[in-house]
Amino acid sequence: MTFTKPSDCLLKYPSMERQDLNQSQLGSFKFTPIDNLPSVPPLAMQYFPANMDPAAATFMPSTAPSTVPSPTLSALHSTLHGSSLVDPATINQSLCLALANEQQAHNATRVALNQEVQRCMELEAQIKNNVQQIASLTVTVKNLGAIIKHNINKDNHTDTEAERGGSFAEDEENTAVASSESIPSAPQRIIVKMPSTFEGEPKWSVNKDNPIFNDDEEMWRVCDGASADWIRNSRFPEYPVRYLPEKAVGAFNAYRTVMIDDIPLGTTVKDVLEVVRGGTLQSIQLFPPIGRVNPHMTARIVFVYESAADRMYKQQEKAPFIINGAPVRTWKPIDPTYPCSAEIEEAMFGGEQASRIVLIGEIMDDRFAMLEPKMQRLNLAHAAIDYSWTIDGYGSIEFTDVKTAIKAMKELKRDRDFVGADFRYDDDYTRRSY
Repeated sequence: MTFTKPSDCLLKYPSMERQDLNQSQLGSFKFTPIDNLPSVPPLAMQYFPANMDPAAATFMPSTAPSTVPSPTLSALHSTLHGSSLVDPATINQSLCLALANEQQAHNATRVALNQEVQRCMELEAQIKNNVQQIASLTVTVKNLGAIIKHNINKDNHTDTEAERGGSFAEDEENTAVASSESIPSAPQRIIVKMPSTFEGEPKWSVNKDNPIFNDDEEMWRVCDGASADWIRNSRFPEYPVRYLPEKAVGAFNAYRTVMIDDIPLGTTVKDVLEVVRGGTLQSIQLFPPIGRVNPHMTARIVFVYESAADRMYKQQEKAPFIINGAPVRTWKPIDPTYPCSAEIEEAMFGGEQASRIVLIGEIMDDRFAMLEPKMQRLNLAHAAIDYSWTIDGYGSIEFTDVKTAIKAMKELKRDRDFVGADFRYDDDYTRRSY
């Protein structure tokens, strides 16, 4: 940027009298009274263009490129500090040119600095993304390790059962050897040996200090200071975020969940249950679309036994399921299903044989009509799928999960309107085979 006259300078100062200028405005520049100004020294002349007349204080523009270097503030300061100039107008013009050049350098430095800051921010965001990907891959590796150990244990268990079913003969050394005629030769298997230090099970953090509960006793010690109302109403004692025991990895009932995606909008839980077979359900949930990311619904189905989940998954491999006229995607998560609480396990596997379906006998139509309002008052109506009569005259309430059915039966047994009623659980119709 080159200025041809003082009026083109970036910094324009209002006109002022000489007595208005003080030392703070002039900075470190020193001036000599105009009556005592000598001629311009040769050292200062190198900072003025060749076509400028210092005595006349005028500037004549020229089209020829100038070889004189642009003045800078430091150079002018060092020159003017020890010399006296002829004309204040000449000094102002030179100062403005120097200030313009300094501002150009400042702007260029600021642009370069902004570019460097932007580049650092992009690198920081990329580093955070890489850290998240590494953490996700770490969790996936642990889960895959758990599945491998689970499958190895299941295969070993299957092989053991097959060997036990074969016929054995005892040789002279009393060594049991399988008969080749009664048992077919076992297929070759590739044994994957896991490192002894590989844990192979997922863990969840409770807080930033990462405490984990090794057993229920430790979990209850954490809840020891809580009030009775909190323990009765909070879901933490039933679903704590805690350590998943190692025995869940080697158990044969750890992976009991089946997921169904791409379910059309408007589908109900009853519609999804039409394709669910193979075993008793512990729970079923139907989730709406998540914002604008997924225009379809998703169902999560948890069976009581892992074998039922395997049967449903294998069935969709033979014939993919269709819900509400649309094909859906069925898959099994790689994470183990979270275990039930001790209360639910006792109700399902004990004498009650609890299920999702509650039966109420010895009631009339007026009592049956009270069921739905009572479920609403108990805040359980959201989990009720259907109210109906059975063929043998029982009132029936089908819930989405066993836990809600257990709670509903307890409340109805205490209700005075249902004194003398016969309460029991019905077999889940999802037990039927495909």
